[in-house]
Amino acid sequence: IGCAVSLTRAFGLDPSRVRLLERGEAIGASFRAWPEEMRFISPSFNQQGWTSSFDLNAVAHDTSPAYALHSQHPSGSQYADYLAALAKDANLDIKLGTEVLDVERLEDGDFDVHINKGGVDDVL
Repeated sequence: IGCAVSLTRAFGLDPSRVRLLERGEAIGASFRAWPEEMRFISPSFNQQGWTSSFDLNAVAHDTSPAYALHSQHPSGSQYADYLAALAKDANLDIKLGTEVLDVERLEDGDFDVHINKGGVDDVL
């Protein structure tokens, strides 16, 4: 999610040229699978660093899980909500329930992405 947001916002890539494939049925499925008591170990708050300000757990510039979630140590479910909000705000094209089986480089330099969605194999 963070890389896609950076490509579209910071580098101006047209969002229609960016597609994310998520094996799970919801954005951040692996975070949503965390046990309820599990939390991020690094605190989520703004720090001074190589930019003027950033959140240690942020995946996109000018975003902050701490502010968005009102939590210094977010749970997996909270963090998945943060990712989903970023994706929605950036109007990202995300294909849920899509497993990548293989990425094949073609002779012309393009790529075919072999996927399985709902038990059906396909190529993107």
